[in-house]
Formats: sequence, structure tokens, C-alpha cells
Amino acid sequence: RPNPEQELLFSEFSDEMVKALSSLTEEQRELIRMADVEQIPYNEIAEKLGRPVGTIRSRLHRTHKQLRREIETIRLREQD
Repeated sequence: RPNPEQELLFSEFSDEMVKALSSLTEEQRELIRMADVEQIPYNEIAEKLGRPVGTIRSRLHRTHKQLRREIETIRLREQD
């Protein structure tokens, strides 16, 4: 069950996006929230999480790829 912050975040998105976001780990959702929703610069995210900026960039890239794949899968399932 999503916590209140997740419910607020998810209420802003389509059903497809909510399903796709739910498939991510908590860490991945946190990266999406900070980078894409709150638009926090990568260097600030890196500082908050105690990770190098390159690590944040690569994790976000992989997370975005996973999110796109998940949305594609959801759309294909809904067509059937």
C-alpha cells in the first residue's frame, strides 16, 4: 500500500504511469520524484544521497529505460 507521499505523487499521473511507477523500487521512485517531479539538479540529488553525480545519472538513465519498457508492456496488455 502506498504511503501518503506516494499517493499524492501517483494522483498526478495517468493509470499507466501509476502502474509503471509501482513496478519500480522505492529508490528508483525517489530518484524519479527528485529529478523529474521536483526537478532537483543532479548534483544536489547526489549530495543528498551521498553518491557520485555519475552514479545518479546512470541510475536515472536505467530507471527511465525501465519505466518506458513497463509502460510499453502495460499498453500492450491493455490492447489485448
